[in-house]
Amino acid sequence: MSTQAGREHHTALRDDPCSVPDRLAVREQMERLLQSPLFSQSRRYPLVLRYLVMRALDGYSDGELKERTIGVEVLGRPPDYDTNADPTVRVVAGEIRKRLILYYQEPGHEKEIRFELAPGSYTPEFSTPPSAPSTIPLAAPLTEPPASTEKKVSQSQRPAVLASAVAAFVALLGIVWYVLVPRQTPLDEFWNPALYHSSSVMLCVAERLPWGTPPGLDDRLTKQTVASTGNSKDGDAANDMRRYITTQPAIPLMDVESLTSVAGFIQSHGVRPSVRLSRTTSLAELRQNPVVLIGSYSNYWSMRLGEDLRFHFLGDGVTNWIADNQRPGVREWSVNLNIPYSNVIEDYGLISRVADPTTGHTVVVVAGITGQATLTAADFVVNPDGWEDLVRMAPRDWTKKNLQIVIGMKVINGNPGRPTILAAHFW
Repeated sequence: MSTQAGREHHTALRDDPCSVPDRLAVREQMERLLQSPLFSQSRRYPLVLRYLVMRALDGYSDGELKERTIGVEVLGRPPDYDTNADPTVRVVAGEIRKRLILYYQEPGHEKEIRFELAPGSYTPEFSTPPSAPSTIPLAAPLTEPPASTEKKVSQSQRPAVLASAVAAFVALLGIVWYVLVPRQTPLDEFWNPALYHSSSVMLCVAERLPWGTPPGLDDRLTKQTVASTGNSKDGDAANDMRRYITTQPAIPLMDVESLTSVAGFIQSHGVRPSVRLSRTTSLAELRQNPVVLIGSYSNYWSMRLGEDLRFHFLGDGVTNWIADNQRPGVREWSVNLNIPYSNVIEDYGLISRVADPTTGHTVVVVAGITGQATLTAADFVVNPDGWEDLVRMAPRDWTKKNLQIVIGMKVINGNPGRPTILAAHFW
């Protein structure tokens, strides 16, 4: 659309107050949405929602709000990126669509301007909330009912009529339940063991030591933190090292994005997330609540609690890979560390949900061989897309079992594409 056409559309909206809510009111509602925990805990969702709303107010249509344009202008993708291999825009739009629905389901938002993002569209729609009827119909006058011309139901017919009425009422209740009661998705069933009975979930994220940290200090800290028995001398030593290395904790950027995405998802389900750094988290802290471990090789607890599982991370300094205990020695899911990521053609992630005997709680691991794969795994565990593939390969009672999922993704010019499930294990 030309600039002049956009201005004409802008003027049309301003001159036709019935077409959409007032532009200023729409922008105020947008800011209200962005301050909600459903959006404020994420980096990408607010950026994309603001972009779509402002473009819609400027008169952009579906033909102009294209997936590639959003990927390039908002998410920093190269102009020639492959939208089939990299579905990030579609995934983000789907998540925004879901979070808008969740927002308006919360009490207190009934009178606010409604934002909707129709499936397959990147143009948000705005509408004013329906107003309550201003008048109440008067009761019908109490007059003598007209004489019925129909035959009365005989005594023998009454049980059959009553049974039919009851059956119709039960059927109606079933329809109402099916339409109105939200149904559990496979994604919901994956998270239920961690979220259903908990008011808080710990998110434990990997971090790297600050530049110049003395060699071996991280190992000594880890050993003292894990093995601490409350001895005051050991505790003081651990606290001294903890204060030293956490003055400037360096959390990988991809893990920060993964953390915010998962934390926002957990908070949207009414559960409070708390964040800890892996090197300074003790086993006693892990035993307090369900835990989500984000990151792999630099997250001590991901490596420690996952080392005895069928799928786990291994590395030799040159190659990192996801190992399979049932296929020892095979490095099918691996990434060479000595080449630039732009030259990597495939990457891999691992998602685990385990009733962990060490902590006594559900432990969820969201990790990848690289930070990009960790971010892709984080997107996978907060979006419903792709979970039907898991259901097809899972046993009927999979929701009550421990499980691990290996995902793979094609990488084009350093950008991971849509993940696919390569293997799954249930026990």
